[in-house]
Amino acid sequence: MQNIRDENSERFMKKNYRCRIIFSCLSLILFFVACWIYVSNRSTDMVIYDWLSIDVNNQLFCFFRNTEIEFPDWVLYNLPDALWLLSFLFMNEAIWGKDNRKYIFVAVITIFALSIEILQMYTLFPGTGDMLDIISYVIVLIIYLINNFLFYCYEKFSKN
Repeated sequence: MQNIRDENSERFMKKNYRCRIIFSCLSLILFFVACWIYVSNRSTDMVIYDWLSIDVNNQLFCFFRNTEIEFPDWVLYNLPDALWLLSFLFMNEAIWGKDNRKYIFVAVITIFALSIEILQMYTLFPGTGDMLDIISYVIVLIIYLINNFLFYCYEKFSKN
């Protein structure tokens, strides 16, 4: 009896470990894609570059900015924020797994992102508030929750 329990526990740990790696990799990919979109198409006189002490004349920086791809405005201005939020949510998933305490972090970071956007709309926080950013955050949250639901339903039913 103990031997069967150990085998099931070991199988669960391997599966859980794989899921965490997948979510971590997805998170990193989304994060770097968002960074590339942001850096390659935004003005070099943005405050963020000063905050992060980024030399906009650096060769690596110029290399990433050297793109001739024409993106629609929503890709340039809304998609990076949405990808960063989804990246955080997936990394949160990788860290917490099935632990329901993860939803506290999901709620906090989503409310934080939405709050900053709303404060920007009323010029109470530096930046440009945009309703499309708010919509993209809501869409990301829905994607994350649907992903969680489907992922764990699949896992539950695949055991049977």
